[in-house]
Amino acid sequence: MKQQTKWLATAIAVAGGLLIAGSALAQDYATGTPTLSNIPTTMTALYPNWSLSPPTTISSIPAGFEVFSSGYGSGYYANPTPVPILNVNDAQAVLTLTVNNVPDAQNNVWIGIPFAIGENSGNVFYGGYVGEFGYVDTQQGGMTASWNGNTVTETVPLTAGQIAAIQTGSDVIYSINLELDPAVYSGAFYDVTFDSLVLQPVPEPATLALLGLGAVGLLAIRRRK
Repeated sequence: MKQQTKWLATAIAVAGGLLIAGSALAQDYATGTPTLSNIPTTMTALYPNWSLSPPTTISSIPAGFEVFSSGYGSGYYANPTPVPILNVNDAQAVLTLTVNNVPDAQNNVWIGIPFAIGENSGNVFYGGYVGEFGYVDTQQGGMTASWNGNTVTETVPLTAGQIAAIQTGSDVIYSINLELDPAVYSGAFYDVTFDSLVLQPVPEPATLALLGLGAVGLLAIRRRK
């Protein structure tokens, strides 16, 4: 019984640490929801090649904003309902995109995934080229990128101007622009889903360490059981 009590206390401490770490990385969703699924296609200004229909098909699906097309295209979305006021600590943008129609996309495609965020300081473009054999264009504003299966995540620091606007405490996103350049892509058409676009604070080393310790602690508790 005493040993079980000790395990329970450890579990509570670990869970508390994970909760604190998670709250430090609260995310502000660019369209007010965890995925980009709520972008209405009828309210999206489309530019070549996304304006060509056919062959372009654009769908709002539960997983996000899906685009079937060919060639360089983009779509502009002005959010008619302002999202909640941004966290004054937000300092980076994270975009995730999934390649749907190419197996092992990381080693078989090279795509440009620029995106723009418009808020009180203006409209700023982020993102760059990622893909083939894990290539990342590090010249694109300090961007980093990583793959998980066929899903790529771009993480870029916000500009000083947008950070300053956010830190006023009254900043909101009023528009986003999503783009895709199929620089190297198997087949004549691409099928991708823009999964999510969020703003969030930059995780501090201590927060990352806490998350790691929490995971180790939970694993140890499970093994003891």
